[in-house]
Amino acid sequence: MSLHCDGWCQLNNVTFRKSLLYERMKWSNAAESNSRNSLFCSAQFGGPVAIAYTHDASLKVQRSFPIVTYTASGQQIGKIQWQNGELLDIFWSNAEDLLCLQKDGRVFVYSMFGLEKRNRQFGMGNVSTFIFLTCSE
Repeated sequence: MSLHCDGWCQLNNVTFRKSLLYERMKWSNAAESNSRNSLFCSAQFGGPVAIAYTHDASLKVQRSFPIVTYTASGQQIGKIQWQNGELLDIFWSNAEDLLCLQKDGRVFVYSMFGLEKRNRQFGMGNVSTFIFLTCSE
């Protein structure tokens, strides 16, 4: 006989239960990469994950490389073949658009499925490398 309280845990004054979200994870392709040769970015609230495979196996920066988007369970949902220039970083917007920031200030916007929406040029040029943000009280 199983009790209704099986699987529940108490932490201070909060009671919780872990539940299985996915039967089978599909991260086998993405598991081959590591943080030394890739850029990783995950969206909020269990949204999509993007991995930019920026370096080859010998850690040389590639001019053209894939940026692959996955669901939280690891299923591939999109692929972008990056050929635009030196990629500085990738981010997810609140609307779950993938933002790809180039070193020259250009921002490319893609859907989670890898479709290009638009790109913008911010006229900061080389000045952007010398700007430092500080927080003070």
